[in-house]
Amino acid sequence: MNIVAIDDEYPALNLLLEAIKEARPQAEVNGFSDPDELIEYVKNNQVDIACLDIQIYDITGIELAKIIKQMQPRVNIIFVTAYGEYVTDAMKMHASGYLRKPITAKDIIKEFDDLRYEISAGDDKYQVKVKCFGYFEVFYPNGDIVRFSRAKSKEAFAYLICKNGSTSTINELGNALFEDEPYDDRKKNYIQKIISTMNKDLETAGMPNVLRKSYNSISIDPKLIDCDYYHYLKGEISLETVYHGEFFEQYSWAEYFKNFYYDEE
Repeated sequence: MNIVAIDDEYPALNLLLEAIKEARPQAEVNGFSDPDELIEYVKNNQVDIACLDIQIYDITGIELAKIIKQMQPRVNIIFVTAYGEYVTDAMKMHASGYLRKPITAKDIIKEFDDLRYEISAGDDKYQVKVKCFGYFEVFYPNGDIVRFSRAKSKEAFAYLICKNGSTSTINELGNALFEDEPYDDRKKNYIQKIISTMNKDLETAGMPNVLRKSYNSISIDPKLIDCDYYHYLKGEISLETVYHGEFFEQYSWAEYFKNFYYDEE
């Protein structure tokens, strides 16, 4: 995913770029303060999303969007402004979104999840990388570690990864996470907080589509996850390559899955 952004005020541009990178850390992001430099870049590079400040010196964001659209008709245009009087003109451009300053990563995620033109998966097929053999860890596609706000949120995600897309009820997830403790009403309330935190952590990490939620159940979309465990199940890697007696090492509930898959080996 290639994202460009322009604002002729450097502090505003830096804040916009920070929000975009927080929302989509796996994307290529390029910022510009000069419209001519942005136009030259678009001439020579495929761009998926263009975040354009509406008020730029010598040219408006609306005019700039028209130029970009002539070169790349299916680019997603998102207008950025501190004012509201340009909404009508922006919508006439069939923009994918309209952001009001100050902008947060949450605002960016909301707009990026509802783009007018679909972005080809390409190298961005996976939203997250996961290592299950040995010590469970979650990574951005670029290799940086994803940080979870709660240890239990990370463990909940690990359990859903282990389920490989199969649905888990909330009670099942709670019993797995608190297997040595009574799963009472207090724990039921706590598991809801864990799920909410896990969801926010993934959204903040730019992975909003990994979780699939419905009433009283939750699962993950394995198609969006680059996982050593999944590659093994598909026969894409050999067990000897990745398995050395450890599987989700820090979680005792993983013994069931370990025995289920490897007793026959």
